[in-house]
Amino acid sequence: VGHMIQAESDPQKRDEYLQRLMQFPNQ
Repeated sequence: VGHMIQAESDPQKRDEYLQRLMQFPNQ
């Protein structure tokens, strides 16, 4: 998952992506 976050250059989209992960404790 970490590599996907680093690939995201847009910090706003990255933050939105991190919040989505928070909704999935399994990940």
